[in-house]
Amino acid sequence: MIRYEPSLVVKRLVVKRGSHTMYNEAFHTGVNVVRGDNSSGKSTIMNFIFFGLGGNLDRSAWSEHALKCDHVWLEVEFNGDPAVLRREIDVSSQSAMEIFGGRYGQALEAPIEAWHRYPYSRSTSQESFSQAIFRLLEMPDVAVEGTSNITIHQILRLLYADQLSPTASSASKGSTLKTFARRWATFFAARSTPRFTNFSNAGGQRRKNHRGKRGAAEHLQGPRRRRREYDT
Repeated sequence: MIRYEPSLVVKRLVVKRGSHTMYNEAFHTGVNVVRGDNSSGKSTIMNFIFFGLGGNLDRSAWSEHALKCDHVWLEVEFNGDPAVLRREIDVSSQSAMEIFGGRYGQALEAPIEAWHRYPYSRSTSQESFSQAIFRLLEMPDVAVEGTSNITIHQILRLLYADQLSPTASSASKGSTLKTFARRWATFFAARSTPRFTNFSNAGGQRRKNHRGKRGAAEHLQGPRRRRREYDT
């Protein structure tokens, strides 16, 4: 399978209530299908993934059973580098995100100092978790004219259409991101030949294509000191 960069792959979803694990499922490379009877929890699983990646959920999207849980854990890969995202379940969807550079098993044993906490919104002294995710993906942090900077929630809304949102709402969100899409297109067009990895030849080929790139754990130490501005 070919993996292009930037890429974000969800490897595992874990939902916890206190010390108890309520849901734990690993995902394989490629298409994963979640199936079940009506009202069996399929949409709830998708909402957990959406929220865990940084999405906002309305109060009506949370099921009664979901609100009894405490945290969502997601093991992901940013451009092939593993990381674990953890968010406290919050009806307002304004909770912060904690990120660990490594696999889920390592995160369970890691001290609190190994986790990096990012707020929902940026401040003058700290970046938001949206900025941190874009940095881990090596994507530019840009803003649409007349608005604030793009968030990971807005990107996810272009990828995930839940059953409660009308089609027109998703379309309007897409139109507001046109300028943002153009800026990203300009950024990627300026890059050299797209890097990719063939998973059938993992290991040496992957390292070759990464060309000495820092891993997720190193990226989490903070933003680069020098920042570039990407103009259209």
